[in-house]
Amino acid sequence: MTATLYDSQGTAAGVIVRTYRGRSRAGAARLSAADAELLAPIGYAPVSESWAPGSWGFGVVLVGFFLFFVLIGVFVLIYVLLVRPQGTLTVTYVQQPTASVASGAA
Repeated sequence: MTATLYDSQGTAAGVIVRTYRGRSRAGAARLSAADAELLAPIGYAPVSESWAPGSWGFGVVLVGFFLFFVLIGVFVLIYVLLVRPQGTLTVTYVQQPTASVASGAA
């Protein structure tokens, strides 16, 4: 029988979930890699990651169309077409058992 311990935020003990924002997956991955180097000495290793590209909401486009007649909407629409919003990389780190715990020594 296995038991899972949970911390006060409802996540399993020994599990860290972090999010990194970036204009590209490569940029967010660089931030993640730097974080992984900091977490490795205390026994955490990345086990999964998920990339969600950024997207503009429908409201921004709708405002651009409404303001199109005032001419400022042209600039809003051009901005929406040219600039991509930041995406989100979510990485889950799990604490790996140390050598002394794995071998049974206390």
